[in-house]
Amino acid sequence: MQIEWHVKTVKVQGYLSLEVAFNDGIKGMVSISPEWLTGVFSALENPKIFNAVSVKHGAVTWANGLDLDPKTMHEAIKTNGQYSI
Repeated sequence: MQIEWHVKTVKVQGYLSLEVAFNDGIKGMVSISPEWLTGVFSALENPKIFNAVSVKHGAVTWANGLDLDPKTMHEAIKTNGQYSI
């Protein structure tokens, strides 16, 4: 089964803020609440780590292996123009 969409690009727009574009043309903002940064995601509190975001296998990913679910992000951005967690 082939996934119809995947993250094509990601750009840091500020601390805990990303702009993403999908291969189907959908674009939008991702906002991460500081309260969400618990457990393994607490590493993203470090701006150097957060800013090292990239796209790997169609998902927003960080070097430490953390990633964001592209399906959930795509659905939210398609509906609301943004994804907030």
